[in-house]
Amino acid sequence: MRWTLLLLALAAGRAAAHVGHGGGGDGGFLDGFLHPVTGLDHLMAMIAVGLWGAQLGAPALWLLPVAFPLVMAVGGFIGVLGIPFPAVDAGVALSGLVLGAFIAADRRTPLWLAGTVVAAFALLHGHAHGTAMPLAGSPVEFGAGFVIATGLLHACGITIGLLVRWPAGRTAVRGAGALIAIAAGFSFASSVMAHELSGTYGPLLGPAIHVFTEVDHAAAFLALGLLAGQQPPRRGAIALAAFVLTLPVMIRVPALSPSLGNFSSVEAAVSATILLVVGTLVALGIRLPTWLLAAVGALVGVTHGLAIGLGLAAGGAMTLSIAGATGAAFALAIAGAGLAYALSGPRGRVVIRVAGSWSAGLGLILLGLALR
Repeated sequence: MRWTLLLLALAAGRAAAHVGHGGGGDGGFLDGFLHPVTGLDHLMAMIAVGLWGAQLGAPALWLLPVAFPLVMAVGGFIGVLGIPFPAVDAGVALSGLVLGAFIAADRRTPLWLAGTVVAAFALLHGHAHGTAMPLAGSPVEFGAGFVIATGLLHACGITIGLLVRWPAGRTAVRGAGALIAIAAGFSFASSVMAHELSGTYGPLLGPAIHVFTEVDHAAAFLALGLLAGQQPPRRGAIALAAFVLTLPVMIRVPALSPSLGNFSSVEAAVSATILLVVGTLVALGIRLPTWLLAAVGALVGVTHGLAIGLGLAAGGAMTLSIAGATGAAFALAIAGAGLAYALSGPRGRVVIRVAGSWSAGLGLILLGLALR
């Protein structure tokens, strides 16, 4: 856990030290590092490769994560040269769906087939990044940041995938694969809706998809669930209850009080700070008093409820929109709590705390990006 936070801190420091060379917001190291972390399609695929390799066991355990960046570099080279690939965006989105389905199925896939699938998707991911790289302020730093983040995400997937050694862990890994496939399915349906409450899918499904595809929302809700799952059942239930009671109320508030629109200017920093705090609490793995758990759950509900509500304030069918967003948020929190409860053994608790450290690290990087 300490090494994970150290790596993230060094990456953020490396980006900050080269502001004049494209270090943040202009296509430098930080943009490259955040690209696979904040891009849902890439995030799911990178973690899925590590998960699948761990699930299949040696030699796939090391072969798939090694093959992916090598083949991805080939795709990046082709993209830099400007050679077009057909339907790259759809293929990138499809990668999470296919890899997640393989993980959920939990079948002994032949190594040649697994390697071919991973290589094909790595080529598409590399081409997508290679096409964008010439537009970066510092292509070299962008590429370095992207490679480091990719390796860390693979390692994260492998760490979680090692849970297959235990029956409950194998079930949890299959569940993670199913979640990846479902989320990637939404992304495959439309890869252009990641940062807006689009009405394309209607007032119920649109906000629900938004919750799943916005990294700050999804990470905070999962982290809250992990925190609740670490606690005694009654205390964990109180944290989740405080969250699910405050979230829909605060989603509604911006439509009634337009003056709260100013919250949008600080929403990114506040959300990142809360993710940092909740992730740190999960990483510490300590029992918390009931009042503090309730306060944390309510705080997550208030902050993210306001953020979601600001995106819905101008829309209609508010009741359906609130139901869609709340349902998706609660599903993520329950998934996190269920995972923590399933991995309540000594080794499983270590994995959950590592996941907390990753959440805290992500929150720290997002906070730095918001403050810039």
